Amino acid sequence: MERKSSHSELVDSIVEIYCRKDEVTHRTGYGVIIRTGDKPHVLTASHVLEEDEEGEVWDAVHPEVAQDFGFHSAARMLWKGGGRGLRRSEENDLVLMPLAESAGIAIDVVTIADLLTPAFIACIAYVPKDDYLVKRLDAMAGLIEQEDSRGYRLSCEGREGMSGAPVFVRDRDSGDYRLLGIYTGTPRTTPLTRANIEKHAFATKIGEFLRGA
Repeated sequence: MERKSSHSELVDSIVEIYCRKDEVTHRTGYGVIIRTGDKPHVLTASHVLEEDEEGEVWDAVHPEVAQDFGFHSAARMLWKGGGRGLRRSEENDLVLMPLAESAGIAIDVVTIADLLTPAFIACIAYVPKDDYLVKRLDAMAGLIEQEDSRGYRLSCEGREGMSGAPVFVRDRDSGDYRLLGIYTGTPRTTPLTRANIEKHAFATKIGEFLRGA
C-alpha cells in the first residue's frame, strides 16, 4: 500500500460505513484509510459504529443503496464486524477498524496545524454514468479558527450525516494533502441541534489516539 495524496487519491482514501436497522441498510458516516504501524485501518468517529452494533465498511456507495435509486455500484466491502473489541476512545469519539493489507490508499497524518491554516472536511458525492454511480470528492473548506486540547474548530459550516469524515490540510512545501483530524460534528459541550451542526465544524485531534494504536 502506497501513501499518496493527489486529489483523486483522496477520493480513494475515503470510505463509507453502513449499519442495518429494521432490515434496512443505511449509511451512518464516513471514514478514512490510514496506516498505523505496518497495517492499514479505517479511522472514523466512534458514534458511527457503537459497541453494540454490526457494521460494514465500503469503498463506495453500498450496492443495496444504489439499487434503491435505480443504479448499480461497483463498491467493494473492505470490512465487516461488530463494534465491540475495536480500539476506541469515547472521550475523543474515535474508533479504528483493521483492514486487509491490500485495501485502499493510506494517507499521511499531520498532528499540528497553525491557526488560520486552510482546511477542508471531505466526503463523497456521486454522479451518474450510464447506470452506475461514480465517486467524486465533495468538501467544505474553511480556516482553522480555534484550537483546544481535543481538536480544531473550522470557520466553515458542518453538515448533517458527515460524522467520521476526514479533515485535510495541504502541505505548503510539497503540496501533498495530510490528514489533520476527524469531523465529529459539534463539540460535546454544544447541544446537538441541526442549527449547531450547520454552524460548527469540529475536527477531533487524532495524534494521541493513534500513538496508542
